[in-house]
Amino acid sequence: MRFTRDGLLTAILVVAALFVGSTLTQYLPKPDDFRDDPFPVAGAFGEPVRLRNADITVTKVQAARTVELFGQVAATDGVWLVLDVTYAPRHEPGVLVGSQPLLSAPDGRRFGGLQAITNNCGPANPGLPVACQLPIEVPADALEGLVLTIPAENGQWENDEVTEIDLGITAERAAELRASEAQVTLQEPTVVRP
Repeated sequence: MRFTRDGLLTAILVVAALFVGSTLTQYLPKPDDFRDDPFPVAGAFGEPVRLRNADITVTKVQAARTVELFGQVAATDGVWLVLDVTYAPRHEPGVLVGSQPLLSAPDGRRFGGLQAITNNCGPANPGLPVACQLPIEVPADALEGLVLTIPAENGQWENDEVTEIDLGITAERAAELRASEAQVTLQEPTVVRP
């Protein structure tokens, strides 16, 4: 059997193509790498964010050193960020559980989950939005640039929609919030009348 120059060149090109192809497949993302990633829905302070099952709007951001709910008081060395939220389920009744919202700082830190005081938003029915206040304890150095994330389905952070609401906290606004010595008595959820 005799090798020709064209045959040898073809064999080298086939081997090189196989090598390059196998190397590239090692660096390409696999379906498992992003299968559980959430689907972020971006929004801004004061604007409704439309998830598949509800609209969520942050209408006010205030700070406090202490928060109170049903006679229970919780103080912090940091800042209680109290978010006034309107929660409007669209297709079926729902509740925004107070331990679900998280605040994400630009440096990657996340705050929220179970707090000393937690306030739920709801229950609410389609067509009858509910206004509520959600307290989240945050270190004083983490206020600037916070983003609110809330899953569409309570407890479902993977492979589902989540809000990414920019609270619009600038350096100046962060300084104002840090300086607050207020005590906020949290309001019970109330139906928003049109």
